[in-house]
Amino acid sequence: MIAVQTPLRAGVAALCLMLTACAGAAVQAAPKAAVEPAAAVKLVTRMDPVLAATTALAQRHGADRVLLVFDLDSTLLRNSRQEPDIAGLKDSDPDQFRGVERAVIYLSRLVPMEPDLAARVAAVQAAGIDVLILTARGADMRDMTLRELAANGFGTLRSPECGPPLCRKRGIVPASDVLAAATAAMGADRLAAIGFARGRDITVADGVVTAAGLDKGVLLRALLASFPKSYDAVVFADDAQKNVDHVARAGAVPGQTLAIFHYRGPARTAAEDPRSRAAVDADWQSATGTICRALAPRWCDAGAE
Repeated sequence: MIAVQTPLRAGVAALCLMLTACAGAAVQAAPKAAVEPAAAVKLVTRMDPVLAATTALAQRHGADRVLLVFDLDSTLLRNSRQEPDIAGLKDSDPDQFRGVERAVIYLSRLVPMEPDLAARVAAVQAAGIDVLILTARGADMRDMTLRELAANGFGTLRSPECGPPLCRKRGIVPASDVLAAATAAMGADRLAAIGFARGRDITVADGVVTAAGLDKGVLLRALLASFPKSYDAVVFADDAQKNVDHVARAGAVPGQTLAIFHYRGPARTAAEDPRSRAAVDADWQSATGTICRALAPRWCDAGAE
């Protein structure tokens, strides 16, 4: 049997991996010194205040002068069902964890956090406001991410085109360019103070930025410095405390309004998936056994007897 079939060596849910990071280890060094937040964060439980603030800023500055930035998992979309416990693999067998994680995410069906969310985001874009998705998923999860966005009605986004210094060519943006753009945007001393020591490969296209393991505050500043136009206001919404804290710490571009929302949307209901945790885990054990017998993916090897 494989390792993921044994009591799952887990603790949290696999989609919590998606919902909180979906990524490998963080790439920044530990902060060398405490850095006070440069912007306030507002906690919300519905998307209404986020969209209302965006509309108000568009009325003040003009729609084309406002950028709305969303996280993806647990902000726009979430898994339609409870997730199997595989988080224990992250520490015990990182390579196996990544293979299993990719399989789970690829097979998962996502649904909107709020039923009419896609239509409401479309209305914001129709009003002339640019929208960007800044997700902590890795570049290798890009295709499955676009698939689920399209399936849920989040079509082609009205989004700025990224250029230098961050985006010098199409395709993968190398870690060295990420670090160089972040340094240009914020300065070496500021990056050192918050512990941002090196970049990581990312992708920026179709309105979706895959940025696993990176400080979203630093990356947002690098993105804003690489868009063909400047914005008078940026609205940022994310479910993860770490991410909103990082955006607040990085602060706004001078002269720019930055509105940050910690979005804690409605939880999945029992009607969506009535299974107990024991049933979820049992289903996962059965599924992994079948997958390993039928397809023998490499992540089965670690636990083979």
